[in-house]
Amino acid sequence: MVGLGTFFAIIACLGAWADRQLLDTGNWVHTSDQLIADPAIQTALASYVSTQLISSPQTVQKIRSALPAKAGPLAGPLAGALGDVANRVTLRLLETKQFQKLWETTNRLTHQQLVKVVNGQGRFKNGAVVLDLRPFNGAVAKRLGVNANLTGSPDGRIVIVKPKQLSAVQNGVKLLRTVRWVSLALTVLLFAGAIALAEDRRRAVLSAGAGLVVAALIVLVVRRVLGHVAVHSITNDGPTKPAADSVWQIATSLLRTIAISGLILGLIAMAGAWFAGPARWAVSARRWTAPVLRDSPAIVFGAVGIVLLVLLLTGLLPTSGTAIGALAYIVVIAAGVFLLRRQIAREFPAGQ
Repeated sequence: MVGLGTFFAIIACLGAWADRQLLDTGNWVHTSDQLIADPAIQTALASYVSTQLISSPQTVQKIRSALPAKAGPLAGPLAGALGDVANRVTLRLLETKQFQKLWETTNRLTHQQLVKVVNGQGRFKNGAVVLDLRPFNGAVAKRLGVNANLTGSPDGRIVIVKPKQLSAVQNGVKLLRTVRWVSLALTVLLFAGAIALAEDRRRAVLSAGAGLVVAALIVLVVRRVLGHVAVHSITNDGPTKPAADSVWQIATSLLRTIAISGLILGLIAMAGAWFAGPARWAVSARRWTAPVLRDSPAIVFGAVGIVLLVLLLTGLLPTSGTAIGALAYIVVIAAGVFLLRRQIAREFPAGQ
């Protein structure tokens, strides 16, 4: 049962990350803000935007109209020469609050529409989910004095979901949500069942905690290995590798946080099981703390509650900002204190 619980804990971690990362607009916008603030991604995006600008027919036509008739053929090379200037202008534009606000608003609106579509509550124009970067191209063009109207151009539109992929995405989202909650429920039930049925419940708690630790470590290893494979396959270790690596690290940062949260919960369970064990140091520690733990429940639970509250409010515990994460910490720690007090009362009765 502990082995099965460990397996479903891995699935639950992956499901929770995918659901919260892909379908929670707040997390999506937060991630997009981190992406655009990364220097490697800024460099790659500046290159993309400047390339779209200088290759735009509107830009070339604008330059051609400003040249004498005989110099018209020079419009193309002159537009290409704008590349370095456009790149530097774009990088400076990325650092402005105006651009950051535009980027955040664009991502928020796109994601809200995406969620509606995958939930079957709306439709996208032409059936595709698109991140439109043309306003950014236009802002760079304006800074350069080109003033080209790029809103009617197809360049700068990044297709996230194609029309023919929409049905598969909707089915995948339904499966993802089912897998997330079912796997989480099975993890809890299997661990709780293993502890309830075990002859030595302390060792069962130790095993369950170890299962959580193993699950978390596997998720962290998978994240690292898949990151190397994905970045290499996409960039072939070319000039865009730093940007791709940053995208992977930021996009999967929530998965890392969830895994570390599971790791901490597992370590807490293991530490409690060891403290309740037959080791000489554990017995001595229980004897020394018995008067307080046994006779002053208000002080014990009050002190533990204050420490836990501080950790939750300061965000020092991973995923403590979510209701499920905070509840998991509260349940595990409260159950551990309750069982420990009962054991100490049995081992060291009052008056002895």
